[in-house]
Amino acid sequence: MIYPKCKNTNMEVQNVIGCRKDGTIIPCCFFGSNESFNDLIELLGDDIKNINLNSGKTIEEINRSEEFQRIEATWDTYNPVPTCATNCSSKYFYKDNNLGVAGNKQREKNI
Repeated sequence: MIYPKCKNTNMEVQNVIGCRKDGTIIPCCFFGSNESFNDLIELLGDDIKNINLNSGKTIEEINRSEEFQRIEATWDTYNPVPTCATNCSSKYFYKDNNLGVAGNKQREKNI
């Protein structure tokens, strides 16, 4: 089960969609790394071009696109997108506004 931070409007700090330097709209910042972005390429294949601003679609259209729906459809399966499973599989972190966006407790580092 995935508890997506990108869709949780109740959190004070949300993990919202982002834009890669090539214009590709990503569901959240966790897809900013090349390794995680490859998860999207593996799922969407050539359709990855449809979530790029060069496709002529607006960010809102991309957010509601068939491609984003395909990503979300994996959340209730036994095979969710690995990046989503790694970062958003804990309900505990989903509801706790005192935790950082990545779901880790924020700690003060003494130097």
